[in-house]
Amino acid sequence: MAATVARRVEAARDPLLAASRSNTLVAEAEIAVENARLTDLAARDNLALFWSGAREFQVDMSTFDRMSGLEIGGATLAPEIAVSRAAQQEAEARIAVERAKSTLDPSVSAGLRYFRDGSEAAFVVGFSIPLGINDTNSAAVARAAAESSRARLETEILERNLERQAASARSQMNIAAREIAAIDARLIPAAQEAVERARAGYNQGGFSYLDVLDAQRVLSAARLQRNAALDSHHRAQAALKRLLGGYADGAAQ
Repeated sequence: MAATVARRVEAARDPLLAASRSNTLVAEAEIAVENARLTDLAARDNLALFWSGAREFQVDMSTFDRMSGLEIGGATLAPEIAVSRAAQQEAEARIAVERAKSTLDPSVSAGLRYFRDGSEAAFVVGFSIPLGINDTNSAAVARAAAESSRARLETEILERNLERQAASARSQMNIAAREIAAIDARLIPAAQEAVERARAGYNQGGFSYLDVLDAQRVLSAARLQRNAALDSHHRAQAALKRLLGGYADGAAQ
């Protein structure tokens, strides 16, 4: 566009202000591109820190433009649920341990007994059964039972919270998918057509360069909106996959 404006200014068909404006917009775009490049490098550095690697790795950008369904194989539990259920099982096992402590074991003893004169000895066997009247360990059993109930309730609450998060992630994915479909079907084609007509009219002298810039801004805004919707879709998909235990095998697909 800047080249077209420059040719029209040289031909005295547009004022010098038009060239200055278009050059300013080009400079702004170049700065934005450089900022995006630096942001990309910073993101690569931060990502590479997870495996102590370098930023020189390839990213398949075509995957960003695709929306795929969610297929989970293997584990179907979030890590938080697995940890919480393990704690619940441990609390339940502690009840059995405390109950076992309340049961006193009988004892058997055996040995030789020598009489005072030393000339005779006898083999003595003893057997005792503790009554345990004052030591039933009931307090420890009750405490373990309370801890088990607390662990069970915490697990149930966590499951409900994660279910709500998963439902929210699914809704976000559906909303983003519908938005992208609408942008692709209506918004971007209409914006592209407006840009083509504005450029054709500008070349014929029917429109000003500002009309072309406005049409181009609408098209750029539509593409940015599509990228934002794709970003929302992929983030929701990653969140849902984590909630369903899709990363349990250690490989993010």
